[in-house]
Amino acid sequence: MKVSVVVPVYNQEVYLRDALDSLKSQTLKDIEFIIVNDGSTDKSLDIIREYADSDDRFIVIDQENCGVAAAINSGNSIARGEYLAEMDSDDYVSPDMYQVMYDIASGNDLDILKSNVINFTGSGESYNGRIEKIAKQGFFDRVINPMEEKIVFSFPMYAWVSLYRRELIIDNNIIWNDGVSSYNDNGFFWQTMCLAERVMYIDRDFIYHRRDNEMSTVKNPDKMFSNFFIEHAFIKENLKSRGVFEEVKSFFFERKIQNYFFALNIIPFDKRQTFFHLMAKDFNKDLGEDGLADVAFINKRNKDRIIEISSDPDLYFFSIYLPDTYKVSVIVPVHNGESFLRSTMERLINQTLRSVEFIIVENGSTDGTNEIIAEYQRKDPRINAVSIGASNAGNARNVGLSMAHGQYVIFLDADDEYDLQLLEKTYDAAIKSKADVVWFNTQEKNARTGLVKPHTHAYRKSSFPEARPFSFSDLSGNPFDSFIGWPWDKLYSMRYVRSNGFYYQSLEVSNDGYFNFLAMAKAKRIMTLDEVLVTRVVEHGGNISSNKHDTNPDNQLKMIIGLYEQFKQMADGEKTARAFAERSIRSLAWLFSSGFKTEEGARQYFDLLVGGELKRLELDLLLEEEIVENRRELWKKLLAMGNYGPGEYDQFIAEIGGSDFELSQATNLSLYNPNVRDQSRSARIIFGQPNSEGQGKSKPWLNILMGYYDSANVTAVIDFIYLGHFNRVVSDTLNLSIALHKQADGKISPVVHQAEWSSGRKELTEGLYYTFVGNVFTIHTRYSGRYTGFEYKFRHIVSREPKPTFSVVNVAMGYDTGMLFDRASDLMPLRTGVCASELSRGRAIYREESPKNSGHDLIEIELAKYDYNNLVAAIEFVKVGNNSKSYFDTLYIGLSLEPKVDQLELMVFQAEWMRGIDDFDRCIYYYIQDGKLVIGGKYFDKMAGYCFKIANAVGRGSEDDAVIRFIAPELIDYACGEISTDAIFVE
Repeated sequence: MKVSVVVPVYNQEVYLRDALDSLKSQTLKDIEFIIVNDGSTDKSLDIIREYADSDDRFIVIDQENCGVAAAINSGNSIARGEYLAEMDSDDYVSPDMYQVMYDIASGNDLDILKSNVINFTGSGESYNGRIEKIAKQGFFDRVINPMEEKIVFSFPMYAWVSLYRRELIIDNNIIWNDGVSSYNDNGFFWQTMCLAERVMYIDRDFIYHRRDNEMSTVKNPDKMFSNFFIEHAFIKENLKSRGVFEEVKSFFFERKIQNYFFALNIIPFDKRQTFFHLMAKDFNKDLGEDGLADVAFINKRNKDRIIEISSDPDLYFFSIYLPDTYKVSVIVPVHNGESFLRSTMERLINQTLRSVEFIIVENGSTDGTNEIIAEYQRKDPRINAVSIGASNAGNARNVGLSMAHGQYVIFLDADDEYDLQLLEKTYDAAIKSKADVVWFNTQEKNARTGLVKPHTHAYRKSSFPEARPFSFSDLSGNPFDSFIGWPWDKLYSMRYVRSNGFYYQSLEVSNDGYFNFLAMAKAKRIMTLDEVLVTRVVEHGGNISSNKHDTNPDNQLKMIIGLYEQFKQMADGEKTARAFAERSIRSLAWLFSSGFKTEEGARQYFDLLVGGELKRLELDLLLEEEIVENRRELWKKLLAMGNYGPGEYDQFIAEIGGSDFELSQATNLSLYNPNVRDQSRSARIIFGQPNSEGQGKSKPWLNILMGYYDSANVTAVIDFIYLGHFNRVVSDTLNLSIALHKQADGKISPVVHQAEWSSGRKELTEGLYYTFVGNVFTIHTRYSGRYTGFEYKFRHIVSREPKPTFSVVNVAMGYDTGMLFDRASDLMPLRTGVCASELSRGRAIYREESPKNSGHDLIEIELAKYDYNNLVAAIEFVKVGNNSKSYFDTLYIGLSLEPKVDQLELMVFQAEWMRGIDDFDRCIYYYIQDGKLVIGGKYFDKMAGYCFKIANAVGRGSEDDAVIRFIAPELIDYACGEISTDAIFVE
């Protein structure tokens, strides 16, 4: 028998088949696999016997649970091979591993042969592997005597990458220490390496070592706490008994301190100080009995660590270990972050500053957030996570702060993007300047368009003094106008935070202002970094301030009044308090005009102000010259507001407040100024995200920005290619005509006159969508699979104006691994328009659960604009159930353009069913929007929907005078939106 492979197994049914399949596939035939079932309570033993029944190379040992050491010793005791190997039951090996290694070992008469290892996590698309070298360069492919080249005792210890001559193990009675339940490979390494005379390392990799198995003993903190001390005592006594300890003790001691610090990464923080005391006791014994102080180390710092810990473990813990290990604490509250959390975690764990901790505070998530957090905890021991139940971001940040150990702390949001050098750059700046606060630049990305805006209002450089660092009071003008009270653009000294007792208010919204305004106002040493290190992502539907002011109208006032009262207590003659009150004028007016979505919220807010909160802010004590000019009118209106009482909001608006205090959420658009020099006329995007992260998601790709004025227009012809993964190329041409038009109410609205494919290839009609909001037309790409994507090239783009006033901005290109967003229901499909005389058919299947009062628009009909143009159509509908009965009926629809005083008005003169099947009652609806007729279908069940066909369509004009478009995707893989309030159901 050439090779015996021993595999200890305990409850590994999940991964065991991978391991045994890889053994069964070995090209070496003269081999045996000794599988030791160590008292498994799952189906592991059944799986082992299944392989043994079909392949006589598999030998089964079934024993009571005694631990991995006893299991391997049992296997070694019956092994017959010239060479022995050990393999973990959650790993797997290349088919030629033992053939190649045996040939090399026997050919060179080796005692031990070792190869590289592939450490990996995940499987399939999520597989991530990395080769770890087993030795340094210069030590591969030559025979080494370890006692003559002792540097090899600093190389990796792994037993499972090795072949061992059987006589080396049996004749020297080398065993695995069964006195510990893990880390006993350490003792086996020292015994074998000290007694071997012919060792070789080869620069090849055969074994795949799993790093994300939760059952692994390496990840058990309780075993880690005790086993290392027992195992190292076993090693020392064993080597002494063999007479070799004195020759290798310098390497042993250095390896021991490295192992103890490795253990600290896994041991819970509340046990680490105790662990240092145990280290001190252990090393003091080495110093007293074994001459540790007299030996030389490869790295002198390792020896210094031992001396310092042994002398005073508490001093070392607080003055050296904590500052070195926890330079920055990163606190991230998260609620229902499944759609973006993986992207966030990748940006955190890949920060260039490594000596940090990540405290993830989950509060009441109902999606897959907790599973993602657990996944990353397994990947990175620096992640500490806690779930606090339903709460708010303010409370979550306070919980995180109570758990933090860093010299500095930063509070980040889970839905933003961070520069990978964020922590390194801010920490370096903080250390060099001994700063209370490091304040850096940020920007804002709109998730709907991908466009970016600078945060000039949050980092107002014109107010900065020349000296660095500077005090808050050194900022020119009103210092509160220089920044925003949000947390993600500031790194704080932990000592500064805790000595002042700063905390976040436990509010649903506006919970960050109290901490950050107060911390900035009291800072004596502020350092700035003029680099954009954080990108705030907005308008993805989850931003706190976008939807909670209406249900919590008092939260902002609690923040403002709380701060004002704190500032009044400062020793500057209320100067800071007056500056903050003056700055708050714009905050109060902003919430009225832009913060609320409903009039009810604005009314409640008004009642709170006039009911006493406005008086507490003491705006009447401000002098007019203290107030910047553009706020004076608002200030006077707020003073006048004090003359009103609760319930008099409408009267205040009519008499004094006007548009400054009137709800205008509906027109609060994100507008962008086009830079005509930006003309990204061609680009491509290739998705790099795995399918598990991308399904059902999309991202903005291409934007056309127009000047925001009446009659602004763009006409374009754009060629698109779908790039499949080793698949056929699909191309089509998009014909686009868009404009901005002033409506009867004086507001400017975006209008899509045409957004149609020339051919309507499925890969493009279902892969690209658009939105048109404000002055930005955006084409969105639906995730189409890893290594697939799209490319565009403008054939023509023009405007009917004398000079171009538009820009084309690409916001995602190349191999993209960035954030994807859940596909919103407001993304409009780009469809193929056909003449009414051309018969067409389509379908729409609802693949996601949706509210019962929701629906999706299916068909759009547009008439050429002239008096009395009309169309009558017969549209056949099939209502397709989810594995249930289907129903058929025909909709007769008639519409015409009627001339009015100064415009044409679309009228529907017929909308009725031919047969009147009851099951179609209140299913199909229609409404008129932007001069077009829209026909839609109400959601009624998941995996159900409608099929429809234009059976006939005719009008009094030419066949080109009416265009019918199918505007729903065939597979609706997102939740449907609310049906328009103008919709009329065909009954």
